[in-house]
Amino acid sequence: MEQWVERLFTKEVVEEAARRYNVEVKETLGSFENYVLEVNKNDESFILRLTHSSHRTQKEVEAELEFLTYLESNRIAVSSPKPSVKGNLVEDIQVEDSAFFACLFIKAPGQPVQVNPSEIRPQLIENWGQMTGSMHALAKSFTPTVRRKRWEEDDLLDFSYLIKEGKHSTILEEGQKLKQTIQALPESRDTFGLIHSDLHFGNFFVKADTIYPFDFDDSCYSYFAHDVAIPVYYTKWANPNASHSEMETLLTYFIKGYRKENTISKQTLEHVTLFLRLRDYTLYSVLHKKWDVTALTQKQKQILDPIRERLIDKRPIVEISPNNIWRHL
Repeated sequence: MEQWVERLFTKEVVEEAARRYNVEVKETLGSFENYVLEVNKNDESFILRLTHSSHRTQKEVEAELEFLTYLESNRIAVSSPKPSVKGNLVEDIQVEDSAFFACLFIKAPGQPVQVNPSEIRPQLIENWGQMTGSMHALAKSFTPTVRRKRWEEDDLLDFSYLIKEGKHSTILEEGQKLKQTIQALPESRDTFGLIHSDLHFGNFFVKADTIYPFDFDDSCYSYFAHDVAIPVYYTKWANPNASHSEMETLLTYFIKGYRKENTISKQTLEHVTLFLRLRDYTLYSVLHKKWDVTALTQKQKQILDPIRERLIDKRPIVEISPNNIWRHL
């Protein structure tokens, strides 16, 4: 979290949020883009999230929760929002000239998973794909009262503002070209809609083969290929030694599951590489936003340097062949 937001996030803010939802705070789970806390209410665990107004507007948060409620009403096992004492799904806590927006969610049942492409679990990967396909199919019929942003409106794609590259100015130039290439892709009901946009294996739990997705904070209107790229990207990120063929096998199982709930074209598969490259840009931007890049730790350099190298070389985190995948479906 940015230092100036950290300064505003006081014990009093947490206490006020807990009071409004009548919960008891157990522990802090995360603080990268939102403050995420596990809380208790009537001996049951919930997740209390506080989002600063510099990250999302209240309308954007309300749009996220509306989508979650819609998915839950259509039997998707999401972590649905719960109202405050006053019956609000979003509570506005003013701090100086800004605000924190507090929301309460059911805590997803089950356990986190790790995905190792060298020890593939076909059923898990197919279920992951099936869940994604289900959400995309439902998104086609979703008519919101409040809209989320489109993918290109993400402030993390304002490269010239966030990324200070100096001699590597080609990174900025290529980032703009990539955005323009994606913006030129055709949009249709079968290729574009409201997506999760961050459904990697850290954003769902598994219980008895059921996947319970959460963290829809980055949901946006984008191409369905965007959501298909995320499992590939983060599985490769977590398993840098995974081979080209192992990653293609993973994506093949994912698409097999996806097609149980939604159609997908070979052209959509061909667009996945664009979104693998876009995710590098998004991560590179957010790390520039959150870290002091003039004083990186060794660990931070080990994360940032490979991304920079890929951006300079204009290559994705892993090369995949749509033809190979399509042939095995």
